[in-house]
Amino acid sequence: MNQADNFTSELLIKAGVKKGSKVLDIGCGRGDVSLLAADLVGSEGDVVGVDIDSGSIDVARKKINDLTISNVSFYTTDASKVSETIGKFDVIVGRRVLMYQIKPVEFIRNLQKCLKKNGMIAFQEHDMEMVPSNTQPMPLHCKVQKWLRHTISYEGADTSIGFNLYDIFTKAGFKVKEMKAEPIIQTPIEPYNVAAIVEAILPRILASNAATKDEIEIETLEARLSEERSKSNAIYR
Repeated sequence: MNQADNFTSELLIKAGVKKGSKVLDIGCGRGDVSLLAADLVGSEGDVVGVDIDSGSIDVARKKINDLTISNVSFYTTDASKVSETIGKFDVIVGRRVLMYQIKPVEFIRNLQKCLKKNGMIAFQEHDMEMVPSNTQPMPLHCKVQKWLRHTISYEGADTSIGFNLYDIFTKAGFKVKEMKAEPIIQTPIEPYNVAAIVEAILPRILASNAATKDEIEIETLEARLSEERSKSNAIYR
């Protein structure tokens, strides 16, 4: 399990996801968070994932079929328009979803209809205002972060969403129980596979003109990042 998944699992547990819970994963993408939740709720619970992208839902369904998981189901639907017909849930979760919403307050407020009494909503968002941070020169790492930030900004995402979460949730009528910020730290011996993220969104990076295929050189990117970390013998956040 990578650092991001560790953070997410901790968030799910703090939000009350446990054996027998019923969980809604909003903007589930390829189902990674849904699978983390499924592991926590066990066979006694249920997880429903929704996403507007049918291709991502197809990948998510293949994952649960390959793993023969029976307590997770996925649906192609606009997460901003999800209705109570999908059911009532103990916990509603989302990872890197709210940052793409044009009207985040309305988005959160709409989810209340799918929440059981005393239920919990937990969102994990990526804030890019405080990264990167490094004490040794790591130009390739900084360049990759620049590609990602440019792409996300080009797509209209709120890159400072982390600092806006409290305001969004309180305006939506919710009481904020806890907020926490955790950095992903890369070291020469504990990397974070940024190259895999670049590869997964490569068409989006190219569409935003953040970089060209020749600049990215995806086939060797991870090896070059690893070499840079090893030579610097420093951490990168």
